[in-house]
Amino acid sequence: MIPQGESDNGDGQVLSAKDGASIRAFGSYSLSAINNNDLVKDTAQELEWILGKHGRVTYRVSYRQWAVISGYDKMGQIFYIKAIAGDDGQSMYAILTYLVTQRFVYDPLSNKISNCFKAIK
Repeated sequence: MIPQGESDNGDGQVLSAKDGASIRAFGSYSLSAINNNDLVKDTAQELEWILGKHGRVTYRVSYRQWAVISGYDKMGQIFYIKAIAGDDGQSMYAILTYLVTQRFVYDPLSNKISNCFKAIK
């Protein structure tokens, strides 16, 4: 994957592969996380954008400090999201998307992201 450079506001980066796969890693502040400390509510807006009208969730697990959601996005690609609640309303995300035909290449990467993308206290 080729880094595309840090975002203008410094909150993350996109890495892209020639086969169309990408990883978006970024952080954000959320009023829902500040007020409710609810990571599921915090990821709802991001998930709505990924799913559009035609996507669907096939796997979801969430706890107070982290969540994993995967399925098919609005373009029919596989998506994998890992979200982590930080301190003071911060949330951190890693979002992997790839074509169904590339599943054998990128499914192992989603496992790697799941195991290594963790909050540092």
